[in-house]
Order: sequence, then C-alpha cells, then structure tokens
Amino acid sequence: MLSISQIHAVCEKHKSNKFFVDPIPHVQLHNACISLKIPPKERVIGLADLTVFGSCKDAIAFCSGGIYIKNLSSRDVLTWGKFQNLNFEYTGFFSSKVKFSNGMLWDFTGGDSQIIPLVFRDLKDLSNEIYSEDATIKWYVVFNQEQFGPYETESLIKLIEDGQLNPEIILVWREGMTEWIPYKNVRELNSRPFNPPQFLPPTQNKTAKMKPQTERSTTKALYPMVDLNNSSLDDLLLLPGITLTSGKQLIYERKERLGFQTIEEVGELLDLPPHKVQRIRELALLRPYLESGPGTSARRRVIDF
Repeated sequence: MLSISQIHAVCEKHKSNKFFVDPIPHVQLHNACISLKIPPKERVIGLADLTVFGSCKDAIAFCSGGIYIKNLSSRDVLTWGKFQNLNFEYTGFFSSKVKFSNGMLWDFTGGDSQIIPLVFRDLKDLSNEIYSEDATIKWYVVFNQEQFGPYETESLIKLIEDGQLNPEIILVWREGMTEWIPYKNVRELNSRPFNPPQFLPPTQNKTAKMKPQTERSTTKALYPMVDLNNSSLDDLLLLPGITLTSGKQLIYERKERLGFQTIEEVGELLDLPPHKVQRIRELALLRPYLESGPGTSARRRVIDF
C-alpha cells in the first residue's frame, strides 16, 4: 500500500494553482472535507480543485486511505487497494474523464486536465512497483527472543501502524540476509512512515544470531483474532483492506446472511485481491453468527510492548 510520504512526493511533483499540496488552504480543505464526505481520520495530502471560483466544493482529494471525488452531482471514493487492481484510461474532451476497468467513470471537468492524469499515472506506476516488490518478500520478526512471521512488507508495516509491533525494539530477517538486523538498519523499511530507533536495546544482542524458522512453523498470534461474524466496526477496521465504508457493508451483509461461512465469501463481497484475502485469513476467524453482535475487543487488548 502507498505510504503517506510516497503519495505526498507524487502530489508535490505536480502541484499547481489548482492542485494544492501541504499546506492546503484552510477554506478549500474545509469545503472539500464536507462536500466529499472525507472521514476525520483521513489525511488529505493533495487536493485538486474542480470548481470555477476556487471553492473546492467539487474536487478530487488524494488521501491516506484512498481517492475521494465529488463533481457534477456525483460523489465516489476509491481505496488504494482497489486503485491497485484497476486499470484506467482517459476519455472526453481534453481527456477530462477517467474510465476505470470496472466501468466506473470519473469526470474532472473544471480541474487541471493536464495535471490530474499525470498524478493518476504516477500513483499507479508507484503502486504497481510497490506491490510487485512487497508481494515477494517474506519478513520474520524477533521480539523478546520469540519469533513471528512470515509477513509481507505491507502486513509488517500494518502491524507497526496498528501498534502491534514496536519498531524501537524489534529485529527483522528475510531471505538473503545472513543474520537478524535491527529495524533501523533495513533501508527498504526505513523509507516507510515509521522511523526506527537510534540505539539497540540490550536484549537484541541475545537474539542477533537466531536462525529463522521455516514457513511451516506455527505463527504465533500477536493480538486476538477478529471475529468477522460478530466483531464491532472498530475491530473490523484493524484488518487489512477494510475501510469505514466496506466495514459497514460487511456488518450489513453478515446480518442479511446470518453470518459468513468462509473468508473467501468476505473477500468476494468486498472485491478484495487474493493477497488481501490471505492476510485477513491470518488475522480473522468465523464464529457462529450472534444477532446481538457482542463484538470482540481486539483494539483494547493490543499487546503493550
């Protein structure tokens, strides 16, 4: 998944008088958040104005969780996960529309028809590059002389973002490395949003020469499994690929179906790519559906490192 710094770098490259990047003017940002219905938890990184007078009430917002658009009475959102799996082409007068491979059509008439296609193109190229690299790397993690993994790069970063792993005290290893390495010394991870520590804790010296287990070994859970049939919305949002919109959709559909039977059923419902379904399978389970929906409390049971 694209990081905030990577999205910002692309947006910064193409900023103009109709495409704002940090700092985004307060009035335009406020109008866009209301008009596009951007959730408070989202960080708006780039904002393309689609209005004549510069109000940004019609706009395209490139956010931490995806792309939001509102123009010509239409409103939509595209998560970065779906963006990765869709192809698109430009149509219309002066290429003022983008047509996605799933049939979705976005019209950015009124915006900078030269800049917006370039932003989409660069983000797509970067997304393809990251996905290609991340999908082939398997990371193992050592904490307190215990080993966890393997995890794809995106999964490892997600665990750190959710507070399940403390980047200040972990060692990592992947195929090709001769020994366990502190997080801060791994360049491909160090370019991510979270920066590792400057000093090593004493306990790491005891585990530096540990040999990684094979993929066949049992992976120990770092936090309670999320029950897809009964968990609360907050807990569902802990899973990779689950957004506020798709989480609400999942809750609605599980009530209609009286629970899901397989993880694949959930993946098909949310149109998730296979690698996302696999990550959810590692972090979730399916208990019998309860109408009352007690919900787990995984968020409150995060391991305190």
